[in-house]
Amino acid sequence: MSGNVPTQVPEDKGSTRGALPLTFEVDGGNKQKAQYRLYTMTFSNGNTLAEFAVFNHKTSTNDANFDAGKVYWYVNTGYLGDLSSQNLSISFVDKPLGNRFSPPNTGQKFHREDGHDYQRISLVQPDPQANQGFLYRGTDNSGNTVCIRFVKRPGKSELMKIVWYQLISASAHPALVAPNGTFTRQTKTGGVTAPQGQSAYYYIENA
Repeated sequence: MSGNVPTQVPEDKGSTRGALPLTFEVDGGNKQKAQYRLYTMTFSNGNTLAEFAVFNHKTSTNDANFDAGKVYWYVNTGYLGDLSSQNLSISFVDKPLGNRFSPPNTGQKFHREDGHDYQRISLVQPDPQANQGFLYRGTDNSGNTVCIRFVKRPGKSELMKIVWYQLISASAHPALVAPNGTFTRQTKTGGVTAPQGQSAYYYIENA
């Protein structure tokens, strides 16, 4: 799969359509040029919430191996309290082929394999994550609206899951998202819905 090319899915026949397979949900960049894409989430006060790397090719660093087709997360759990008051800035950089990866040594670490699926939000199938965690709203590199919901594990200072949303034209299909720029903390954490003429999709990334 080359970067920035959405997987084609069948024409939408109704509001209850289910899984829509994509190789990656978060864009890993151009597979022919990038070893991996590194995203950084920084609070408006300068604290780094997390870094995550989307690998296009297997990478080895010292005793660690990072497999192609996986996303590796590193969360600074000491700054999770900032989710209640701070906006986020998200940026990314593509690392050229052959580039080594130096992961952070501390914090919460987890990874997931590709192949998760977007689900459509509708009146029949509303947002199942409504009123959970902390909700942020911004855009991806294409200008489409993207929301991110961070849900902490009860009784612990760590994330339990991250929910990604994309709002796109009703005639469009879900594609790879490349979150970029400012993401504003939402004071209301209810279900994400799409305005008229658009469709909303989500997927859940468990930590």
